Amino acid sequence: MKGLFYTHKGFEDIAALEIKELISKEATTQDYVALFDADEEALAKLAYQAQSARKILLLIGKGNTKSLGKDAKKMIDAFDFSKYLDKKKSFRVITKKETDDVSAQEISADIGELIIKKTKAKAVMETQDIIIYCIVTENQFYIGIDFAGFELDKRYYKLFTMAGSVKGTLAYATARAVGLDDKTKAILDPFAGTGMMPIEAALFLSKKSPHYYNKEKFSFRRMHFFRENLFEDWDAEITETTTKIYGYDILLPSLKNCQKNAKLAGIEKLCDFSKIEISWLDTKFDRETVDLVVGQPPELSKFAPEKKVKKTYKDVFYQLDFILTKKGRAGFLVASEKSKEALLEYAKTYKFQLLEERIVYGGRSKYALLIFRRG
Repeated sequence: MKGLFYTHKGFEDIAALEIKELISKEATTQDYVALFDADEEALAKLAYQAQSARKILLLIGKGNTKSLGKDAKKMIDAFDFSKYLDKKKSFRVITKKETDDVSAQEISADIGELIIKKTKAKAVMETQDIIIYCIVTENQFYIGIDFAGFELDKRYYKLFTMAGSVKGTLAYATARAVGLDDKTKAILDPFAGTGMMPIEAALFLSKKSPHYYNKEKFSFRRMHFFRENLFEDWDAEITETTTKIYGYDILLPSLKNCQKNAKLAGIEKLCDFSKIEISWLDTKFDRETVDLVVGQPPELSKFAPEKKVKKTYKDVFYQLDFILTKKGRAGFLVASEKSKEALLEYAKTYKFQLLEERIVYGGRSKYALLIFRRG
C-alpha cells in the first residue's frame, strides 16, 4: 500500500521529515509530493498530525501527464476499490492542477466515469462517502483516495488574519527548514502578523495536532479500519515543552490577532506575544540567548515606504548580532526580488552568512526563504 503526501513545492524534504518522524517511514520525493509505504492507520495519523500536508492520499496510481487518460484507465482498472466504494456508496473526484496545460474539470469528469464503470458507485457533489483526488503537475499526475476530506492547509484557528499572511502549512515548513526541532531552546518571530509561525512551532513542540478541534471532519472516520480510540492514542502523545516561543509585532491589531488565533489553537500559554519594535529586541533578550529567528518581514513595494522598510531590515540584523547564539539561525520568507536583495545587503553589512536560499511556493505565489547564520 502506497501513500502520497501533497505539500508545497520547495518543501518536499520537510514532508519526508514529517513522514519519518510521525510514522517511521522513508519517503521519496518529487515536485509537490512525497511517496512512501504505509497502512491505512498510518495514513490517517499523517492526515491528523502532519503540519506541512495539503493532502494525504492512499495512492491509486501515478502516471505521465502527457498520457493521463490512458494511464488513468490502467491504474483504476487495476485498483481494488472493494473496501472503499461499491454501488451503495458515493464519491466525488477533485482535480488540483499545478500546470495550466490541462483542464481540471475535464480530468475530474473522465476519472469519475472510469470509477463509476469499475465500482457502480454514485458520483455526487456533496455529502459523499469518499473523495478521489487527482494532482496534476507539469510531468506527473497522481490519483488517490483523500484521507481527510477537507483542505489540510486551512487552519480552523486562523479566524483573524491580514493581507499577505501565509498558510499554516507554509509557516510550519519554513520554521522546520530554518532549523526548528525539539532541541530548540528559544524561537522568535519578530514579524508575528497573525501568529502563524509561533503557533505552528508551539503545535509541533507540544505534539498537538493542527486539527485537534476538527476531528469530526475527517473522512477516514467513515472507512472500514477506523476505531474511536485512534484519536485518543494520537492525542496521548501531546506533551509539555520548555522551549520559549516569542512572537513580536509593532502593530496592536496584529498582536491581538496573534493572541486570538493562539487561543483558538489551544496553545496560548505556550506563546509570548508582545507589542515590541525591532530596535528594542536587545532590551528583551540577553546576549546570545535566542537560537532560532524566523519570520515574514514587510516587503519592499510601491505600497510601503522604502526607507522605513529598509531601516527595519537593517535593525533586525543589528539586533540579531546581539541576541542570536553563535550557532543560531535566522530565516526570512519574502516574495519580492527587491526585498531579497535588500536583506542580503544588510546581512552582509553585519557579517551574516547566507546558508541557503530556497525557492518555495504557496499555491502560485513564489517566495524566497533566506537562511542565515552569524559569520
